[in-house]
Amino acid sequence: MERTERNPIYSVELEKEFKISGAILRNIIRGFRRDGIPVANCHTGYYYAKSFKEMESTITDLEKRAFSMLETVSKLKKNFEKSQLELF
Repeated sequence: MERTERNPIYSVELEKEFKISGAILRNIIRGFRRDGIPVANCHTGYYYAKSFKEMESTITDLEKRAFSMLETVSKLKKNFEKSQLELF
């Protein structure tokens, strides 16, 4: 059965099949992507993207999460620096 955005393989199916946790599955998917394997995701699961267009929503999602993480790091640094100044 071909896996597409309309017919992804559910994360829970992969976790059960390979007897791994969701965190481990996400790490494996991250590794695939870093190796250039176009594993796309949608709200319910994963599928192999055959074109850049199919990867666009996954890329956008990853960019939003990365920017959000950077914003969190920036706020933490600012708050820490502020608290350090208050010590003196």
